[in-house]
Amino acid sequence: LNASDAAIKYPNAYKVWPGLARFLLNNTNSDAYSEWLDKIYSEQNLIAYQKVLSQFHEYLIQNNIKSFIVMTPASLHGSDKKHFNIIKPIINQAGFQYLDVYDSVESKFKNYSIDELQANPANGHPGNLMTSEFADETEIYLQQNNYLSKLHKKRL
Repeated sequence: LNASDAAIKYPNAYKVWPGLARFLLNNTNSDAYSEWLDKIYSEQNLIAYQKVLSQFHEYLIQNNIKSFIVMTPASLHGSDKKHFNIIKPIINQAGFQYLDVYDSVESKFKNYSIDELQANPANGHPGNLMTSEFADETEIYLQQNNYLSKLHKKRL
């Protein structure tokens, strides 16, 4: 395992003390976040999630509420793409349309560092660059699917 792996798995620790991040990478057997994600994406939870999504979609239809789901990655260095591919069929089965912005974000920012994409050194969530791309892609989707024109007409 190399320094890049340490920077990806422990970005905040790597910024403060790269040696500590490499130590954690090489000497920990447990990855609490990965274990948590494995539980979230367990077969049992996915079955329950599909049921909840289906019930929610039915509620929206009964109340004439048009909706869709926007799938936004937390980073480009994690397992989001794999998890999105697991969730997409469940979203479809529930009856929702979705917008997955992973590919556009990855294409646009693949050469950026973790530091440039996160909110700030203490917060690894998506920062301005990524969230602006999420918003831009969502606006395009809204326009292409006539959400904005219908909203505008209702306000008149």
